[in-house]
Amino acid sequence: ALFESKMAQLRAEFETELTTLVEDFSAERKELLTKHVAKTQEFQDILEMQAEQFQASEEDQRQDFESHCQEIKNKNMEDLNMLRLTLEGAIEDLEKHFISAADSYSSQTRDKVQKFRDFTDRDREAALTIEKQLKRLQRLQDNLSLWRTKITANTQESDLRNGMLRKEKQSLQGHFNATKSAMNKVRDDQAQLLKALSVQARHCETSLDEQLQQAANLLSLGELNRKLESGREKIAPFYPFLKVSKEEEDAMAKVPAALKHETNALSSYARTQAGEVVEQWSVLDNFFRKYNMVVLDKEAIKTEQRRLQEENVDLRSILKQYLDGISVN
Repeated sequence: ALFESKMAQLRAEFETELTTLVEDFSAERKELLTKHVAKTQEFQDILEMQAEQFQASEEDQRQDFESHCQEIKNKNMEDLNMLRLTLEGAIEDLEKHFISAADSYSSQTRDKVQKFRDFTDRDREAALTIEKQLKRLQRLQDNLSLWRTKITANTQESDLRNGMLRKEKQSLQGHFNATKSAMNKVRDDQAQLLKALSVQARHCETSLDEQLQQAANLLSLGELNRKLESGREKIAPFYPFLKVSKEEEDAMAKVPAALKHETNALSSYARTQAGEVVEQWSVLDNFFRKYNMVVLDKEAIKTEQRRLQEENVDLRSILKQYLDGISVN
């Protein structure tokens, strides 16, 4: 009863501590999940804010770049118009000068006038060619500015993309190194576990061989003991299910005191055939009953041997006296 009460108390304490640990673990897990959700939302908000800032900054820079390009283009157009006006004024001045020179020279030589007209026509054609070339030059400058703008934009985009790819590469490299380290660690742990398992398996195999050898020895001893059992023991070997007679109880109560310590030196734990739990101090009752019967038989044999020895001594004495009497007669 004391042992059962102590076990019940320990079991109650264990259940209480287990409930406390489960509650603490649940509370801590809930708190960690709440913090994780809050941190995740905070990081998401920060990322969205940074994305908006980057987008606004990119839009401002794009507008500044477009306005700067437009200013440069307008300045180039103004310079071109000024150059055109200057050239046109120079051409008009030259035409006037040529006309006056033509008038002055027309009176002198018709050939020179004709040549002047030819030169004037050629100059006009050259002016048209120059204007066409200027227009073509303007188109080329516009295309050049456009391509420079595209190259700058592509360069910035490529730099940004290369930076992102470089960061992603570094992240992947770090993840790969961490995964590789974890994999190597797991492999080492598994190798150690396999080594320990092999050693334990070897020990288990050795232990099983020893137990098998011990069981074989027990079976051989059981077979030898079976030959020495009585008819009643062969039919019903388990004494707790037999009704013990008064003579057997008296005989077992007469066990010598020197052997009681030896018979009470073992203990174990088991159940009956009905499934009931056997008390700790009653597990080896069957063995003790058989052992006590063997001890009683041994003591009976020793007692019978002593009695026969005493009877033999008495008979020898009587025989000696008889032979001495015959010798005297």
